Amino acid sequence: MPKKVAPLTDTQIKNLKPKDKRYKKSDGNKLYIVIEPNGRKWWMYEYGKTRTNLSLGNYPDVSLKEAREKRDAYKQYEKENISHNDIRYRKNHEENSFEKLTLKYLQQKNISDKHRKDTLNRLKNHVFPTFGHKNINDITKHDILQVMDKMKEKQIIDTAYRMFGIINDVFKYASTYNICERNIANDIDIKVILPKKTSQNYPHILDEKEISKLLHTIEKYSGDFIVKQALLLAPYLFSRIHPLVNMEWSEIDFKNKLWDIPAYKMKKKRDFLVPLTDSMIEIIESLKPFQMNNYVFVSNRSESGHIAADSLNKALHKMGYKDKITIHGFRHFAATILSENAHKIGVSSDAIKFELSHYKKDTFTRVYNKAKYLEERKKLMKWWSDYIDNLRNR
Repeated sequence: MPKKVAPLTDTQIKNLKPKDKRYKKSDGNKLYIVIEPNGRKWWMYEYGKTRTNLSLGNYPDVSLKEAREKRDAYKQYEKENISHNDIRYRKNHEENSFEKLTLKYLQQKNISDKHRKDTLNRLKNHVFPTFGHKNINDITKHDILQVMDKMKEKQIIDTAYRMFGIINDVFKYASTYNICERNIANDIDIKVILPKKTSQNYPHILDEKEISKLLHTIEKYSGDFIVKQALLLAPYLFSRIHPLVNMEWSEIDFKNKLWDIPAYKMKKKRDFLVPLTDSMIEIIESLKPFQMNNYVFVSNRSESGHIAADSLNKALHKMGYKDKITIHGFRHFAATILSENAHKIGVSSDAIKFELSHYKKDTFTRVYNKAKYLEERKKLMKWWSDYIDNLRNR
């Protein structure tokens, strides 16, 4: 009967000193800690009847607990009579599946959490069911075309173009790191497969009387108070919807009347300052009694802690404005009115573009400053705030 080995402890492992030659200490069940003459310590498991030495990683990067978990996993493989080579193939196959590589790629890609989440949801709906489980080297052009055809049948052409772009990017990522031999998506002319993309056009209103009527309708909104206040603030700020619903108290400088939006919340990935006015601050301060976390538009019904972006557009739908305007539509309205009145306001077209965050990346990247045109933009936002006040009071 083999001698029973006492399990190792972390203290024992830490106290193991290097010697002139490599030596090992057993933790039992064919798991060993190996100590090299240079002081390196690493885990080794003797796999199978042939007792093939497998490295489980360096200590303490791989803890005693983790090494034992890996040993137990290998023991299960042994019970199933799986060879060492088959294990290596399985691990390589699973590690380099399209889904896992996509997750790695999206994690290192410089995009917002919202964009990453939305992209993953689309992939789970349209791409992963077909070949997400496949090793990237086993995916064929037919697989990709099959996904494109399904979306074409559903008439979600814009989504199909987005998904093909991600597929192409993941193959390029894998090819760069020699995980796959080449990017097979390059062999596909997507414009031949799919119809022309439709231009994205958010519903919007440009008529002053109609906007005035909408503002009065929002004033009378009897739904959620937090949502109502966000709707009241949206026309003043004409920001994109996600920075708005994600607004935090720590971002508001009440003394200097500024909203300091961090880069990760902005589409262009740049810190951004928005001048505020008394009318805007009054709406924001009306929410102080409801403060339960750092979000201005707080919600105790969502995991995020703030109201959902969809809640604003859904409220507009309930008011009878479905297919007439969205929150993004306020940006169209502001862009039109401000451009027409730039001379009257006394600001440059560049200041208007900057306030709308419509600046071109290649134009501003090198000289970007979140306070750029700030004095002009303060004048701009004061004029705009008075303009919205006037429409509300008609």
